[in-house]
Amino acid sequence: MVSDGASSKLLVMGNRGVLQSVDMKTRTKSVVRDLSTKVLAGDKSFLSPSRQLVLLSHSDGSFDAWSVETGQVVARGNRGAGASEIGALSAFSDEGPFITGDRKGRVLLWTLTNGALTEQSAFDVGAAIKAFEELPGTRELACISGSGVVTIVNAAGKERKVTLPRGTSVTRAASDGSGTLVLGTNDGSILLLDPRGTASTSLSIGTGKACDVLAASRNGRWVADMNSAGQLSVHDRSGQLAPLRIRPNEGVAQTMLFGGDEELYLGYGDGKIVRVLFTADAMGDRKCQLVGTLGRRWNPETWQQNIGIGELRNTCDR
Repeated sequence: MVSDGASSKLLVMGNRGVLQSVDMKTRTKSVVRDLSTKVLAGDKSFLSPSRQLVLLSHSDGSFDAWSVETGQVVARGNRGAGASEIGALSAFSDEGPFITGDRKGRVLLWTLTNGALTEQSAFDVGAAIKAFEELPGTRELACISGSGVVTIVNAAGKERKVTLPRGTSVTRAASDGSGTLVLGTNDGSILLLDPRGTASTSLSIGTGKACDVLAASRNGRWVADMNSAGQLSVHDRSGQLAPLRIRPNEGVAQTMLFGGDEELYLGYGDGKIVRVLFTADAMGDRKCQLVGTLGRRWNPETWQQNIGIGELRNTCDR
């Protein structure tokens, strides 16, 4: 689940090859591109960092890239029938190089020539590849594996490694608008890594429950994580607000995404999307929207009686 660049719309990519757009203002869904006929049991679907390509990996070792705009295949590659299962698939740009990572920790970069992908370079990270995370503003991707080392690679195949604190392994990763890499770990700790740095810093100390889902806001202020016990935490990197901790009734989400600065979307396997308003101002604004549809206006007294948190900055006409 990613933003399409507009604050009210989300793009949702599932493993069945269907890319959907969800308008959170109107609560409606529409299909952007349906590639379900290209997907077989055991195949996986990914959305490229540019959001212009749907990337499909197949159980026979092949993989391909499809244009979101035209629905046509633009690249094909094959790792061979005996290769380990692909755990992650991405691209540095729509013209390549493309990158695959498998369950044995093997990472391959692929060059695109006339629609065919050929192996450019390879390296091993020593643990199963879970995801590739783009570092905005760079030509680099972070290889996220179940180890205590994060490998960052550029489009030329040059790699560098960042070793995490002893006993720590990465379970999830996300990047914010500044390029900071946020890491969720096996003990629930949240770490921050500057894209050009060589060491991580701590944002929060874990509770012993692994981080299952992670998101970072585009303005760099907010980080949200959900652990394996279903506890959602929202951290304010500015230090102005203490962490918010709640346990959504829907359980552990599959994905999370910040919308506006103070709203968070949780995506679930059944297609359900839940919006979380995590500050008093955001909840107050929502109350204003609701009562506005009834033609009601607030004053400070009725605000305190009905809302009880935050401050009324005006009469809900902002």
